[in-house]
Amino acid sequence: MLELIRQALGTSELDASPVITEKVEQYLQSLGIESETSAPYLLDLLGVKSGAKPLDQQSAEAIKLRTFETLRGIWLRLSRQRPLVLVVEDLQWIDRTSGEYLATLVNAVAGARILLLMTYRPGSEMPGLAHSHVSQLAVSRLSPRASLALVRDIASEDQVPVALAETIVEKAAGNPFFLEELTWSAVTERGHSASVSVSGTVADMLRARIDRLRQRTAGHPKPPPS
Repeated sequence: MLELIRQALGTSELDASPVITEKVEQYLQSLGIESETSAPYLLDLLGVKSGAKPLDQQSAEAIKLRTFETLRGIWLRLSRQRPLVLVVEDLQWIDRTSGEYLATLVNAVAGARILLLMTYRPGSEMPGLAHSHVSQLAVSRLSPRASLALVRDIASEDQVPVALAETIVEKAAGNPFFLEELTWSAVTERGHSASVSVSGTVADMLRARIDRLRQRTAGHPKPPPS
């Protein structure tokens, strides 16, 4: 949720508190939202505690609900100006509070010019899907042609020759994660070798990636103590 609101405001984690405060106030005013009553909740969400002092006497639950309301109000106001697409990826890793917020947002977008697009892995429990205005689409595995296109998006033919690319496509069996990992592995370690070994599970693939990171950083000296 922080990423969505930072994109809307044009802010980053590196911005100083006065900069964030000014952007929040200007943004709310541009949408016709009362800044004095709504800004403290956004500032608290963005970690600007100096601008969130009016919330000191409120409970954590009350602050959460008003923050949810403020965020929903922003998206609804924006959708009146132009159609709005909100994309939230990898919901299988979502934190509880963001999940609670999305459940309220799914209900609120009914009738609004908002497309809320959420992606997640099969087997995950997603918030607020039991509504008539919600559609679920299962994404199938990539075709061999699409798989090869993904490989070529990552590596040129000089980096991964045709025979090696075909081996990667065959072993990945349309799984985008395996395709990406195998291709990067071929580029960084195996060069033009036509032999590619693929781990049997995602966990194995992640372990292999971590091992590569350890090998790359093992030769770097530790910085001197400050």
